[in-house]
Amino acid sequence: MLHHLKRVNNMELTKKAGAFALALMICEFVAAYLINALNISNMVLEMCLTYALSFGIPAFIFLKLTKSRIKETLYLNHVNIFNIILVILITISIQPCIYLLSGISALIFPNEISSALDKLSGYGTIPLMICLAVFPAVFEEICYRGIIFSGYGNVNIKKAAVLCGFIFAIAHLTAQQFLYSFAMGMVFCVFVYYTKSIYPSMLSHFILNALQVISLKASVGVEATEITVSMIAELGIFAISSLPILALLFFAFIKINTVHERILFVSNENILMHNPDKRFEEKAVTWPVIVLTVIYILIAIVAPMI
Repeated sequence: MLHHLKRVNNMELTKKAGAFALALMICEFVAAYLINALNISNMVLEMCLTYALSFGIPAFIFLKLTKSRIKETLYLNHVNIFNIILVILITISIQPCIYLLSGISALIFPNEISSALDKLSGYGTIPLMICLAVFPAVFEEICYRGIIFSGYGNVNIKKAAVLCGFIFAIAHLTAQQFLYSFAMGMVFCVFVYYTKSIYPSMLSHFILNALQVISLKASVGVEATEITVSMIAELGIFAISSLPILALLFFAFIKINTVHERILFVSNENILMHNPDKRFEEKAVTWPVIVLTVIYILIAIVAPMI
């Protein structure tokens, strides 16, 4: 067991993680501009290219420049069948809570994602699964639960999960998605923390988006209904009724995953993973995160009001 924590000599891990998150957002803007200039008619191909440019290339460059140990940084570890089953059950059981959070947001902010998805409804199920479920699950998890979450390894797990969930939520750049993206971003971090593997978060992310694809295909030709307060009340009852099962599943998940101290190797220094000595714990909120927050507020909240 390590009782002493050494500081990294160069830029702190949290600043690196925040700077990478900021770089991802900039890459999203650049990728959107480049894709728009190409004038691609196939929206599925357009989305796949956007993910590759926005997440794949930045992740590759980051890992190369920082000379990170890929397996440790991205949590590329084996996961047992019990964890896989529990992650699937938790992901399905948490759906009522996600619907509630999404509905509450829809009461206040316009659901821009819904209208964007409607344009994709004419494509086949498999192409939609690839661009809406597979690509996000792989690329976003590598970046947010891999590079960024490991960058918060010198921060207490509770703070790390909240900050990573927050960064993940504002990265979507839409106010309507914020609440449930924030919640699921934290849940994904919990999966990675307890299993020491990124694969459970990828699986959960895929299932969530796959269910959205199925819902999209099932609702073709059905007129969308406007969210009302009475609908939120019904969703609330549904969500509350699901909590006992959800709590039991999380309890079982945590119980079967004995948390050992993990070691992350950075710049040849050993750092306790999300369990630092308080004397050497890094600051969670750094200037890149503040900049990200300001950009998010301007784009997702202020701009639609103008």
